[in-house]
Amino acid sequence: MISSCGTIQNSTNYDIYDNLNAKYHLGLQYPKDSMMLSCVPVELYLTGENGDAMLISKTTTNKNGTYHFDLERNKQYKILVKNYGYLEKKVPVKTFGINCSDTINIGTTQINHLPKINVRVNIYYDLDKYKLSETAEKIIDTTLIPLFDLFPKAIIEIGSHTDSIGTDEYNLKLSQRRSESVVNYLISKGISSEQLVAKGYGMRFPVVLNTNSDGTDNVEGRQLNRRTEIKIVGEVSSFNLEDDL
Repeated sequence: MISSCGTIQNSTNYDIYDNLNAKYHLGLQYPKDSMMLSCVPVELYLTGENGDAMLISKTTTNKNGTYHFDLERNKQYKILVKNYGYLEKKVPVKTFGINCSDTINIGTTQINHLPKINVRVNIYYDLDKYKLSETAEKIIDTTLIPLFDLFPKAIIEIGSHTDSIGTDEYNLKLSQRRSESVVNYLISKGISSEQLVAKGYGMRFPVVLNTNSDGTDNVEGRQLNRRTEIKIVGEVSSFNLEDDL
């Protein structure tokens, strides 16, 4: 086998961070330009003579932004540096005439690195209900669907929460139904099911107290706890030889 290594470096597109902060009030800080990026998914594909590509290995960059792959002699590969589908990079690597004792330096690949984000979407539910209202659907249309345009290959978790009325078991089931209602609506709007994860958290993670300090019912607080949040939890694998960069 032939050892190979490469590094991933950030090339900042500040407009992306400005847009995310303006729309979702995330308070994202600009990453340093040209910094080495850790935890970036990298995939290795073996390319055949007929133009097909087969995924043979996956890894992520270490804290120094470095990744490693073991390659076979006299083969042709493509390395895909993943970025939630946004301006991903493909790097060709050939091992023809390379000895096993050699190490291939793939070099540094720059990407406009997108952050993992966690967005609270104000999709609220009536007490003991999980079906989406017209207002909730409009909120999804204007706040959630645009994320899939920015992160076209991201896997996004739809996490729903309840207030504290009812048992833990009941609320877990209710919150799961709430998440599934959002997922089903997104699928009806053309979002791929493989990009969506429905997760119900029940009453376990309130954002405010369900009761006031004097023990009385906090009606407004319980309403806030009946909410849905979204976060990026992964990325769909895909490789298209026709989209080489």
